[in-house]
Amino acid sequence: MNKVDSCVISSINEWIKEEKEFYLCTIISAKGASVRPLGSLFAYTRGEKVAFISEARSDDAFCKLLDEGYFKENLSYFTYGNKLINNDKSLTLPCCGNVTLMIEKFTPSNETYELFSKWNALIEKRSTFCRIIENNKSRFEDYSLEPSCENKDVKIEDDKIEITYSPIIQVLLVGASPVSKHLAQLAYNLGYIVKLCENRKLFLDNLEYEGINKNFDLVKLSSDLFVEKYVDKYTAVLVLAHDASIDDNAVSSALNSESFYIGAIGSQKNCDKRVQRLKNKNFSDDLISKLYAPIGLSINSRTPDEISFSIISQLISLKPSV
Repeated sequence: MNKVDSCVISSINEWIKEEKEFYLCTIISAKGASVRPLGSLFAYTRGEKVAFISEARSDDAFCKLLDEGYFKENLSYFTYGNKLINNDKSLTLPCCGNVTLMIEKFTPSNETYELFSKWNALIEKRSTFCRIIENNKSRFEDYSLEPSCENKDVKIEDDKIEITYSPIIQVLLVGASPVSKHLAQLAYNLGYIVKLCENRKLFLDNLEYEGINKNFDLVKLSSDLFVEKYVDKYTAVLVLAHDASIDDNAVSSALNSESFYIGAIGSQKNCDKRVQRLKNKNFSDDLISKLYAPIGLSINSRTPDEISFSIISQLISLKPSV
């Protein structure tokens, strides 16, 4: 799951309060080039859509079908791609692929409100959970304590569909450096949750002057407490303050966590010194091996934007399936 899907659920909760009828569409299978992964969500109420399925032209043509009442049942399925239902050539996907949607029609009710309130609560809890649709009924199972149940994506058996959702990838940035600012934009564009830790006055003043904190939540905590408060196994910790005391505290906290990616900026010489400081604190070689330092892929990057691309590429290569 990413922030786009989260926005779908939060928007639906608002529509229910406004007593609007709406459609929820879920991608349950794909062949060829699918723009979004299995389990991705799209919502529509007359004149208003949240998220996307494919390209804008295709989505608009699909919404036209919804407006025309093409789908009569509360639960329908629709495939568009090479094989079109109504010969509307705008309902095609790039690269000759196709996707199958599960289309659910909802009217405001207590049952609908309870369903989507539960869904929103599971997202905010950062749980791994499964949505089960069977006999036109929907329920959830929280898999937070059952890691073996993760990464099923979409499972279809007869009249039963199971869709597993994992928490949104979260990126914790330590230090408001130029690299951090580029990374915040990249991570935001990828649909990740981005939090930046900074409490140094000069750097806070720079952020305020630049007015660029639209892509991240600014947290004014010490770096170790910042990591401890927010880290989980769907979180990457990127240590970029260029200050040994700040960076070391963040790295120490991260190494004792389930973070899937821990990286620290610096030259090879400074990174070797950091490793020695960690050993002096009795960190084992196994724990230290979790640290990527120097951070990022080796792609001859020099400028802040190039370095940020090398880091986000390494993060993507290591991220868990969501």
